[in-house]
Parts: sequence; structure tokens; C-alpha cells
Amino acid sequence: MTVDFPLEVQDIFQAMQVFILDIETLGYPCVASSDAVRRYLSTVMLFPAVIVGILFCLAVSKLLPKKWRWATSKTFNLIGQFLQMGYTTMSVTAMVPMTCYSHPNGLHSLLKFPEVFCGTEEHSVMLAGGVTLLAFGVLGFLCLCVWAACQVPLWSSQGLSHRVSSFRFLLARFRLDGWWYGVPLLVRGSLLNLPVVLATDYPPIQIVSMSVILVFFMAVQALVWPWKPPLINALDCWISACVILLVVSAAMCLPDLTDDMLGFRNTFTLVVLVLLFGSVLLALGSIGFSLLLRAVGFQEELMIVTLGPIPKAERVSSALRSLSMELSEADADVIETRVKELAVYDVTHISRCITLLAKEVLRDDDPDFDFTRRVSAKSFARMSRWSRKKVEPGTQNFVAIAPTAPPAKEQEGASCADTEVESDVSPFDMEMTRETPLGRIESGCDDCGPGSGGTGTRLSL
Repeated sequence: MTVDFPLEVQDIFQAMQVFILDIETLGYPCVASSDAVRRYLSTVMLFPAVIVGILFCLAVSKLLPKKWRWATSKTFNLIGQFLQMGYTTMSVTAMVPMTCYSHPNGLHSLLKFPEVFCGTEEHSVMLAGGVTLLAFGVLGFLCLCVWAACQVPLWSSQGLSHRVSSFRFLLARFRLDGWWYGVPLLVRGSLLNLPVVLATDYPPIQIVSMSVILVFFMAVQALVWPWKPPLINALDCWISACVILLVVSAAMCLPDLTDDMLGFRNTFTLVVLVLLFGSVLLALGSIGFSLLLRAVGFQEELMIVTLGPIPKAERVSSALRSLSMELSEADADVIETRVKELAVYDVTHISRCITLLAKEVLRDDDPDFDFTRRVSAKSFARMSRWSRKKVEPGTQNFVAIAPTAPPAKEQEGASCADTEVESDVSPFDMEMTRETPLGRIESGCDDCGPGSGGTGTRLSL
């Protein structure tokens, strides 16, 4: 960011550049050249030079005995590991010729090389090198990783292990159900460089843009929880929060806002308020509409509420039965061995699934299945049909429905005792009077009988 931090903080930031592989801090300018154009072009050529060197070693290894030869898949993984580690540096280097700041006399210079004026021949040469690196190095590598993340599940199901191992650098650090998270990390690194390029002369826009990017990707990380060790997930969220606070604190180092920045502030505040109230209205509207559909008999959940499609109950129950049969026939030692090989999160998911199946599907309160603590859904559910007991007339839980209008035809001698109908009336609705689509529900059977205004119907719960 083009923000004037205090000198003490600037020294810390300068020392931390080594962690993003900033070769300028390693004395590279002294080795390359003092000329800005040559120094920049040599930095650009460093990345393809390393790739060519690795491929040359692969070709030479083919001439050696078989045990000394490099595996092609591992070589590609090595190249990917190098590009992934240097991706942020590569993005920053590619965008150096695009960060021009203005002088009071109307001229523009490069932010990293103030002696190079934008629009000159020197700048054009640097811009050509930066665009080439951006197209083939930054965007090319990102597109390759996106394609690989989409294809890896297919390769895995087809047994193409050599292709999967070629992209191990993209997958190995994350859980197996979050294999794709390496792509958002690359996207975040590229996006964080854009505010300085697009708003070099406007630090407030840089602060706001970076804060939005960091908050968005922190929300994605908290939703997916992709890292294998749980500690790393927690620390990643905490570090992201600290970086956001650091970026926001840069606003205290800004000078007085110009008229353009005051207009941007007002517009941005208005947009945030619209998004805030729009989100509240979306939540209330979606939940209210879902409850309305339930009231009219629509039992399926809305995709907007569940954030995606939910498998059919028939398919899930069929898969459970099939899987239980296969597990019962499998060898116990084999199952134990494979469970030990699972990752931490996979074992946790299985233990939670066992508790869920025991408590909610089988309704088994055996403590051997209590791997995690949970409140059973039956504590809130109404009495189910298979658990109801018939209630004799005159007892406390006896309920009758008195129709609002007598039926057109009645059977002679019909009485309350002739018909027993099951109902979904909760015990909490007992000894109450309320209107239903069938009629009026009342406690007792005072109006039920041959002399009543209509044929009574007994309900046993």
C-alpha cells in the first residue's frame, strides 16, 4: 500500500519481505545490474529460468541408470511447488510496470523505480516483460491449477495416481474434502496486488479494497476449515483477522481526504448499508417463505435456505442399508486398519456420524455410541405414530374433533367409539380448543355422541 507508516513499522515490514521471497531484499540488484530496466527484466527471466533448469535436469536424468532417473510426475510437482511458493512474488513483479503514481507537474513515475517515467521507451520495455510474465506465469499457472482442481476427483476415481501426484503441491496440505482450497489462496494473492495497481494515488481505496478481499477469503476459510491440522485452521483465521486489523489501522496514517475520497467514502458507506439491510431482508424473507410453504404442506427445504440441494431421503436410507450390509460382511481388522489411516477430521466426522445414526435414526441411547455430545431431536419432536398408545374415553389425554358442520350422510348408530383415527396433535396441544382444516379440536368428548350436532371422531394419541 502507498501509505506512509511510521519509521519503526516500516523497518519491520522491510525485514518481513524475505518471507514472500522478495529477491530485492536478498541483494539481487547488486548481482544483476544498477540499470532499472535490466534489473527488472532479469527478475522477470528468473522464473522461467528456474523452470527450464528443472526440466533440463529431468532430461539429463533419463541418461542415468533407472534408479537415478527423475519421475516425470514428481518433476512437475517440483515445478508447481516452486511456482506456488513464488506466486505472490511473481504477481508483484509482473505488476511493477503498471503502478504509476503522479507528480505535481503532471508526470507519472513507476512506484518501485521512480527514475523511470511512465510512457517512455524504458517503461514500454518493462511493461512488455511484465505483461508476458502476467499472462504466462501468473494467469497461466492459475488456470492450470483451476483445471487440475476440477479434474482431480475424476482422476482419483479412475485410478490415475500419476496425474494426481503431479499436482500434489496443490492438494497435500488440505483435507481430502477441501482439496480445491489451494486455488482460492492463489486468487487471494493476486487480488491483493490489484488495489495498488488500480488506485496508486488513492490510499483510502487501497485500504478498503484490501479489507474487503481479506474479509471475504477469511469467511471462505472459516466455512470450509480446509487445513489438515485443526490448530492451523484456527491460527489461519486468527492471522487473517490480525492482518485485517493491520490494514484498517493504516487509515490512521492517511492525510486529509480530498473531495474525491470523500465521495468514495460516502458511496462505499451507502453500499455497505444496502448490503447489510439487504442481507437481513433476504434472511427474513427466505425463512418466512419456507415456513409458509411448510404451512401449506410443502415438506422439502428451499435450496436458498440449505445453501445447496439436499439428497432425497429414499436415496440416503437405501445407501445406509447397503453400506451397513457391506460393513457387517467386512473384516474387522481391515476396517480398524483403514480407520487408523484416516486423517484427523475424517475420524471426527465418522464418530459424529455414528452418534447421529444411533441417536436419530435408530433411537438407540447406548453410551457406546456417544462419541460427541448432542441434543436429541426427539426432545423437540411431536409424538410419532409408532410410539403412540391408544387412549380410552374419559382419560386425561382424550381429544375429540367436532366438525363445524354436520356431514351430509351419517351412519346409523355411529358413535365416538366406532372410529379411532391417529393424529399429529402434540401433548402440548391437549385440553385446548383451536381451529384446524378438519374442524375444531376440543378436549374431552362432551359433544361427541349420537345426540351431538355431528358425528364425533375419536382420536387416540
